[in-house]
Amino acid sequence: MSEVVGNKGHTSNGLIFSDYVRALKDAWTGDIGDADLIELLYGLIANPLNLKGQTGEPIRCQKKDASGIMNRKREAHGKIREHCRDAAIESTIVDSFEKAVLPRLNESKFDILRRTLTDLILESECSQSTKEGLVALAGEENPAPFLARSFQVSLSWENKIPTSTRPGAAKDVDPPFPKFKGKIQPDVPEDIAEHELPYVDALVRVYSEEERTTFSSTADIERYPRHKSHLLRQRRDYYSAEFIRRCMRDVYDADGIDQFDALEDEVFDGIIDVHERSFPTGKDRLNEVLAHAASLPMDGIWVNHETDWIRNNVKKGVCHFLVNDRRIRGWLDEDR
Repeated sequence: MSEVVGNKGHTSNGLIFSDYVRALKDAWTGDIGDADLIELLYGLIANPLNLKGQTGEPIRCQKKDASGIMNRKREAHGKIREHCRDAAIESTIVDSFEKAVLPRLNESKFDILRRTLTDLILESECSQSTKEGLVALAGEENPAPFLARSFQVSLSWENKIPTSTRPGAAKDVDPPFPKFKGKIQPDVPEDIAEHELPYVDALVRVYSEEERTTFSSTADIERYPRHKSHLLRQRRDYYSAEFIRRCMRDVYDADGIDQFDALEDEVFDGIIDVHERSFPTGKDRLNEVLAHAASLPMDGIWVNHETDWIRNNVKKGVCHFLVNDRRIRGWLDEDR
């Protein structure tokens, strides 16, 4: 299966990493997020080799990275691709799939998974010998060798779609950039959505510290009007940022991921030093970070030169996205 070594830098029409992840996810038992599944797959290569990120941290996959991969705007992690055929991996990858992947797949979907991956393999630009080898593995009773080797081959091809246009190039629409007169007022659902849980949980922990008790959920703060009102304001800011994320998706490139990622990066770079300072309480840290985020200039963000979208409440809402994406863990001292 020489493609894994020889074809990095080339684009395949078939077996690419994002399609492999999508096929595996469809056969999963229960729900698993793209980021969690990709991180699990990374671990099958990173853990045996003790691979680390650029600054020595474990190799992980944040939600924004997973979104970029699944939308073919990003590659899989460079070290994972580089080392996916190391000798140690060749000797462990099948066993790793048997222990970490197969038990979590729905056996009734094995045949569909085999057919999906086989179709991708046959449509790919892999060599004939590689195709024949993988198809032969697909016919074996134990699916682990087929899944493991297909995974390795998927990492050999460029996942990112090449483009000759600048990142975030605007679509030709009329008018190109809607203006918002007055305050952005997004719809905030009464019930807290699942995707809100990380940042909401971080806020609930702040309220717990402030009251010197332990709140297990937002239901526990119903009798605290001050906390209830504060949480509503944070949710409005979060949904303001989410509204702008969707505007970027609709007006800019196909999904807006690059532009919103740039906004997240700018806010993160602007607030991280404040976040890491010592504060008497988590609420003090939260308030200071949000105030600082609101004051950040957005000169480096392309969208800010063409729209009036990035308001103070949007910048504060992005801070909650940073918690959701695990770029900051929360607001208490222990979260630094």
